[in-house]
Amino acid sequence: GDSRFEYEFAGISQSYQVSAGITRDLSAILNTSIVENEKAEPGNNRAQMIQVGLKYNASKYNLIPSIGRFYSEPDVTPAFYNSPILGNTNRDGTIYSLRVENSNSNLALQLNYIDAKTINSSVFQNDRIATELLMEMLNVKF
Repeated sequence: GDSRFEYEFAGISQSYQVSAGITRDLSAILNTSIVENEKAEPGNNRAQMIQVGLKYNASKYNLIPSIGRFYSEPDVTPAFYNSPILGNTNRDGTIYSLRVENSNSNLALQLNYIDAKTINSSVFQNDRIATELLMEMLNVKF
């Protein structure tokens, strides 16, 4: 059958990252993202995330622990365009992350733990807790 979105999307999406050195081997990281859909009703049209972390540069490893808070109202964007591991839209939660990068093997592993609550009750969504393990090849040349 046919499907349609409740609201069109017209708005803003912005992300920022700041890193500041603390010592030669340690830096602090701040990431933030904001999305606002001007076509959706206020109270249902905004998403935001703020994440803070530390990056420790060991001889051949980078260790990056972080914690983030996210909030994504139901009609900010079609859920397909949001992160499935965070629960798409209609979520308020926390993500805990540990990333390990190995420059010798150009490999990164990341473990995420996500605790996401629903903002508005829905028969299609429940509160969720998820764990995710990611592997990434760094500096791949094609």
